[in-house]
Amino acid sequence: MKFRDFIRSLNTKGDSIFPGSSALSLYSGKQPFFLEVYSTADFLELIREGYTHSFLQHPCWDVFFELDDAFISYKTVSPARLQHLRYHAESPTYPIFSYQLPSGTYLDPCSTRFNLKYEKEAGSIISSSLYHYLKYLMISGEHPEYNLSVHYNFPEIKSRPHLIEWHLFNHLLAHKSTPYFLSQMACSSVLFLFFPQLQILQEIEQDKDYHPEGNVFEHTLACFQYVKNPSLTLSLGLLFHDLGKAFARRNNRKHPFYKHSSIGAYKARKALSPDIYPARIREDVFYLVRYHMYPPFLFYRSTHTIKRIVEHPAFKKLLKLYRADLLSTYQGSETYQRVLKQYKEYKNNLTRSLHVLD
Repeated sequence: MKFRDFIRSLNTKGDSIFPGSSALSLYSGKQPFFLEVYSTADFLELIREGYTHSFLQHPCWDVFFELDDAFISYKTVSPARLQHLRYHAESPTYPIFSYQLPSGTYLDPCSTRFNLKYEKEAGSIISSSLYHYLKYLMISGEHPEYNLSVHYNFPEIKSRPHLIEWHLFNHLLAHKSTPYFLSQMACSSVLFLFFPQLQILQEIEQDKDYHPEGNVFEHTLACFQYVKNPSLTLSLGLLFHDLGKAFARRNNRKHPFYKHSSIGAYKARKALSPDIYPARIREDVFYLVRYHMYPPFLFYRSTHTIKRIVEHPAFKKLLKLYRADLLSTYQGSETYQRVLKQYKEYKNNLTRSLHVLD
């Protein structure tokens, strides 16, 4: 069944609204792909009409409808709840803006349509293939019970990412399914629309004795298999930690990528736009890339160096990055456990010193 048929059927069954991004999709004037619907109509009536559906164990949605040309998350609500939703935003991402049925009008109590910074681009972004690909990817990763294929007939995506698409992309980088998201974005080359700097890593081969997992890019993706629920900062650090290998001088077999961590840190900082990433994230990523080779030798260095690196706010992320970097090469975790033990001893000695001073 088509989206238009669904709307026609919904019109006869009760009052409904499409909130936030769904309203912007409709406002763009092009065929929407993902929609969220709150309605006073009982979803069982729609199911009886033969719409393909899946029941959800989700606090926000009752059922998921798969139409021929759109996907819809559906929630049955009371008339009072619907009235509340008309004037209160459900998500901080999108201010109050909605489309209501059966009147077919936009509700814009805060003049969102005219003041929203995304609005000028609504027609080209909300309806763009890249935006819908990212939404589709997010839903397929968050709800594997849908059995969606991320290769669902998307045209070739070449558009330059806009602010909303960056927001979705960063959400995918800080998620329990980030390894899945990245593998799919790498296969479709969407990842390189956001960070074209990473594409060259596919051409950088590594010594199989040290990196049996493959080239630098394959190694980078493999690292994500060894982190759970990464933060955005950690994911960015992992993506860029070996970027410097594409530019480093190759001395010999023992040190094939001389000073790649230093080179990569500056390349990573340059790749992260200040319009997208705040200074704290960019500096933390610089730190992670710059010192990702330090952990196994850190506690043999000078007291000043140890203090400077260990007391950085992102040091625990550095340990997670080092562990993922190590395990992705099929080595054991013995070196990581040794570093962890040395770090705990350092913290204990520091605590004793402070007690002595007291």
